Amino acid sequence: QILRLREEGSRQLEEQQRLIREQIRLEREQHIQGEKRNRAEDEITPKLKLKWKCRKEDETRGGYTKDVLLQILQKYGDVLNLLISSRKTGSAVVEFASVKAAEMAVKNEVGLVNNPLKISWLEGQPQSSHSTLLPDSTSQPRTSQASVVSERDYESLVMMRMRQAAERQQLIEQLKREEEEESHT
Repeated sequence: QILRLREEGSRQLEEQQRLIREQIRLEREQHIQGEKRNRAEDEITPKLKLKWKCRKEDETRGGYTKDVLLQILQKYGDVLNLLISSRKTGSAVVEFASVKAAEMAVKNEVGLVNNPLKISWLEGQPQSSHSTLLPDSTSQPRTSQASVVSERDYESLVMMRMRQAAERQQLIEQLKREEEEESHT
């Protein structure tokens, strides 16, 4: 009878262990699926909408070609995609590899002096920026800057371009420093 009780006890123990292993396996699967869902949400790449003045019959598209836009935007970071609308003239969508690069472009880019860009968030805007930036607040200074530029003479225009170039250089250096700091941590 003692042997029978031992065997039954070990069967019950094995059954409990099997149930515990099964429960652990199920919990792991649920955890992995939850992580995959979170990663999918986190992997939304930042996309910006670009607008500029352009007439439908304008073959130069207001001075903005794919190459010009890439040259303007790549100084902020890697551009994954750039789509210029064929139906809606003076409109494009850019997809950046990092939110930081997209933020820098929204805050600092003005585009061509004679035809400024209006840049707004389309997707992937960081939460902190929702409260601090209104969508239209970024485009208003750019249009007024264009009118100020048209009133200035050539010399001040050259000086402004030099300042912008210096600011861009500082931004590039700042981004490099931040990337180096991130890679060290």
